[in-house]
Amino acid sequence: MSNDLVQSVQRAFTILQTVSDHTDGIGVSQIAQQTGLHTSTVSRLITTLESVDALSRLDGGSQLVLGEGLIDLVSRAPWTERIIAKTRPVLRELAAETRESVGLTHLENGLCRVFYQIDSTHHVRIQNWTGYRFPLHVTSSGKLWMASWPEADVRAYFEKQVERPASKTVFDYATFSSEFEQIRQDGVAWTIDELEDGLLSIAVAIPQTDPNEIGAIYLSAPVYRFTKKADRDKLAKQMVTAVSKLAGVNGA
Repeated sequence: MSNDLVQSVQRAFTILQTVSDHTDGIGVSQIAQQTGLHTSTVSRLITTLESVDALSRLDGGSQLVLGEGLIDLVSRAPWTERIIAKTRPVLRELAAETRESVGLTHLENGLCRVFYQIDSTHHVRIQNWTGYRFPLHVTSSGKLWMASWPEADVRAYFEKQVERPASKTVFDYATFSSEFEQIRQDGVAWTIDELEDGLLSIAVAIPQTDPNEIGAIYLSAPVYRFTKKADRDKLAKQMVTAVSKLAGVNGA
């Protein structure tokens, strides 16, 4: 690929990003000013982007907005893929800070499904769970979501026979209900020796704008690396800080 073509693609993408920040429209001169590109360059690229319906003009005037062709293309991407694209930079930063495995989960047919994971850089680390599905009560993400349910729904969940894969698996309503307030207050949920002995996990919810999609960011690690309360408190703070950077990404 020639340098000229690469440069043109980069400039076109910069223009699209600038227009996307102005939902009420933006003019050519403003785009040039905000991108630092020459007005003639901006005009030439806009003509091309309009021809493929990536940009359009409000009421046929001078103000530019994203075109229906581009919006339709983005909307056809699966929700999980859009969330990965939006959250990847924050997840990478979190993984670098903690050196632990971090990833994304969503609620799928009553189960917690892992759909993305960045692996720990430690020699001792959890396996990559991308594609795995787990019962809600044995995962930090699942417990996080269940804490927002009506009491009757939670009781109904535990009235069924639930799996007990580890020594401290929460398997009844009374035990789980004691965690409700803490989860709601802190905005984080934990599992420790509940999916598997020696395994710790913490989850925070992805900010939700689409009620049909429920997701979370999780971090998992061996318990022995987080035996001190101070270390767990620090981890919870790091998780909350990470998710605070994601406001509005769900359903984008």
